[in-house]
Amino acid sequence: MKKKILFLFPLPPPLHGVSMINKSIFKSKKIKKKFLTFFINSSTTKNFKDIEKFKFSKLQIIIQICFTLIYQLKKFKPNLVYLNLSPHGLGFFKDCLLVIIIKIFKVKIVNHVHGKGINKEVKNNFLLKSFYRFIFNNMDLICLSKILKKDIKKVKDNSAMIQIVNNFASKIKKVRLKSKNKKTNFIFLSNLVPAKGIVIFLDAIKILQKKYNRFDFNAKIIGGYSDNQSQELILKKKLNLENTFFLGAKFNKEKSIELSSSDIIVFPTRHKNEAFPIVLLEAMSAKLAIITSDEGGIPDILTNGVEGVILKNCSANDCALAMLKYLNNRKLIKKHANAGYKKFLQKFTFQKFEMNMIKSLKTIITNNDL
Repeated sequence: MKKKILFLFPLPPPLHGVSMINKSIFKSKKIKKKFLTFFINSSTTKNFKDIEKFKFSKLQIIIQICFTLIYQLKKFKPNLVYLNLSPHGLGFFKDCLLVIIIKIFKVKIVNHVHGKGINKEVKNNFLLKSFYRFIFNNMDLICLSKILKKDIKKVKDNSAMIQIVNNFASKIKKVRLKSKNKKTNFIFLSNLVPAKGIVIFLDAIKILQKKYNRFDFNAKIIGGYSDNQSQELILKKKLNLENTFFLGAKFNKEKSIELSSSDIIVFPTRHKNEAFPIVLLEAMSAKLAIITSDEGGIPDILTNGVEGVILKNCSANDCALAMLKYLNNRKLIKKHANAGYKKFLQKFTFQKFEMNMIKSLKTIITNNDL
């Protein structure tokens, strides 16, 4: 007899890494074939800018989610509830309410941890740490990488089963642009906030052009602004930069075309929630070399000097030197891009994700039945 899983997670809109992964689970025929499933959308907003903001309209949605959850726990009677517990912030406390309801019904929970920052959140705060431990009690976990297991070490249940399931990206076909000048194409693709590395990238371009007198490249910037303050800062940084193009937010086919027509992705992120960025997997799929930071689980995605360059200090100067290294050696771009594509096929396809997810869910349910 098939086991029952209730999936309680945010679905798009808004579209971001977590909701995209959840949408793929929702649409997976193999997961639905292996288990009896029911899905509840736990998203409280359709606007990316409002995710961490308090609004009274969200309270009504939360109440509706709670009543739907209670009804399905009674009617569907799942063997397991799969959810994405926000690591901190307002989202964490909203999710805690849902966790407490599930605990009342004594149903096993598996938390697919997509973010990070718990370790930092509970540091030097005994009361908060105790509350986290209560929430994580009797909760099994799915982590995005081995490195990210460390972030939950202080709050997880000692008996918790931890499974590793990497994120995935859709395969992107490489496009070769016909160009007479054959300039190297760098691309930055993310929300345009300083923490994601856009300022570091722009400062690195300035260093290349002013200090090294290099103009034999194009820099494409894909993404939308999240607030007016960030927009003002970024536009100031762009002044007097040549061959630098802000193309706005791109999605689906348009985004794939911009990625596939590039040579190197530059993603020097220092975002506090950065875990296992899908944009790097997409870049590997499109056969791009990579310049990035060592934030979160990124060192579990690529090896420094094999698929790209991992910046330890993540400064504009170090970023510029990495870009210069590629400008001086086009063969290295191809070497790193091909290595990244090979690793993508081995580890980061949807088929691999789907297989690992089914295996992990079966293991958790079986262990709970013992």
